Amino acid sequence: MQIVNESDRDMTWWCYNSNDAVREFTLTGGKGDISANGGRASFNPPSNETGFYYVQFTRIDGHLTSFPWKPANQWTYVRCPRVRGDETLIFRGSCRYEATVT
Repeated sequence: MQIVNESDRDMTWWCYNSNDAVREFTLTGGKGDISANGGRASFNPPSNETGFYYVQFTRIDGHLTSFPWKPANQWTYVRCPRVRGDETLIFRGSCRYEATVT
């Protein structure tokens, strides 16, 4: 999975198995900060039974106060359900944000 930040803000990305309904546990290695204006990250998620993952973008280190492994909804910019491990995610925006899968 390739993650590209084309927005004007630094952010953190989080990756989960698609069947983690409550987004409780970030995959090992499935979290990272990425710089604005062209920052990139690469993540090779572990295989799972569905072949899909869920990626969430927050402000830098936007986690819940007592759960540093779980992002806080109030700091979330975009959620991307059903992403395959071989796809590229592009995070874009300046006042409003979106993520596209290619």
